[in-house]
Amino acid sequence: MKLSVSKNPEAIKDTGNGGGLINKSGIYDVKINYVQVAETKNGAYQLNFNVNSGGMDQTIYGPILLSKEGKVNEITQGLLNRLCIIAGMDDGQEIETETAEFKVGREQKLMEMEVIPELADLEAKMRVQMEYSLWNNDVQERKSIKAFYREDGATAAEAESGTDIGRRLALDTEKYANNVTYKDGLTEEAVADWIASKSGKNSSSSNSSPAATSAPAVSAKRPMFGKK
Repeated sequence: MKLSVSKNPEAIKDTGNGGGLINKSGIYDVKINYVQVAETKNGAYQLNFNVNSGGMDQTIYGPILLSKEGKVNEITQGLLNRLCIIAGMDDGQEIETETAEFKVGREQKLMEMEVIPELADLEAKMRVQMEYSLWNNDVQERKSIKAFYREDGATAAEAESGTDIGRRLALDTEKYANNVTYKDGLTEEAVADWIASKSGKNSSSSNSSPAATSAPAVSAKRPMFGKK
């Protein structure tokens, strides 16, 4: 299948609700080092965002873009589309990937991966919401990317209209920036106790890891899913 950028007002409309290590809900100034399109163990495809915040690189894993059955996640597609608009991609432009090498993990081993080249080295603002749930009676922490804004605070819709730049960012900052999702009966107090019990361990390690700067891409662009 193919994905392309859309500047249709419905496709880029702003959605509601929604320096340093990203480990709590908030709106962060980041440089997007790369956006990886990765196949999961069960055959789905997810987007992994490697960003630099306050001089520190980390990867935020997920969300799912394409299920193993081949169904596009419309929420993730919308998030990606708006980011592509912020990056300056054109209406109708196909979203393609190319192979590049990056250093990943504590040992900084080179890893070959598929990335979207237009989204590399992009300065932006990113809204992250922490989510806590239970799995096998243990607390699971996840960072959910809710929105991107251009470096000057414009959303995709504002960037296209050229008006009300930063209006949505101000609204999101006031209403949503500090939101946290608690699932499976968890409470703020229970999660705070869990974080304290980790005794100084990096509570963000479940879905983020350091990564270094990319080496040059080693192949031509190709459609996001499948080869030309």
